[in-house]
Amino acid sequence: MQLSEKESVRVFLDSDTGRILGMAPASVQVPILPIAIRWRAEVLQHAYEVEAYLAKWREQVKHEAVFRTERQAARDAIFRNSIASQIRQRNQSVNQYNRDENNRLLAKMDTEYDRKQKLQMNPQLYGMAESSDATKTGDEVALDSPYFKHGPERVAGGDHVDPNEGK
Repeated sequence: MQLSEKESVRVFLDSDTGRILGMAPASVQVPILPIAIRWRAEVLQHAYEVEAYLAKWREQVKHEAVFRTERQAARDAIFRNSIASQIRQRNQSVNQYNRDENNRLLAKMDTEYDRKQKLQMNPQLYGMAESSDATKTGDEVALDSPYFKHGPERVAGGDHVDPNEGK
């Protein structure tokens, strides 16, 4: 489906690797990036193009999350093993209750670490409008926000503030 000018999307790609650097509405001004980053931008005019790039972006983010988590786990293993070995060594000089408690806490540390790693390896990925309402464009989601509806004179708590006060 052909997208309107308001709905079209600009995707920023690394020129060398083709890695997706980011996406934004096509109406957004091109960002100023450091000279060392070689990139190109493409404007996506069709829904199938946007879906294809979103699928590629999701795969890229999942792959990077797994890679990053595995690297972090390798670095953390040295520290975690050091803590565990010191606690196990200490277990030789404490009573049975404290030994059992230490072992329970070590098992809990491992369980929580594994849970955290699984979460980091499976990030929740959304497109621009998918996180709030898939039937709206990014511009419509932004315009529905309370800031745009009520203006800057309303603060986060909802209290009315006179913009002319203090002038």
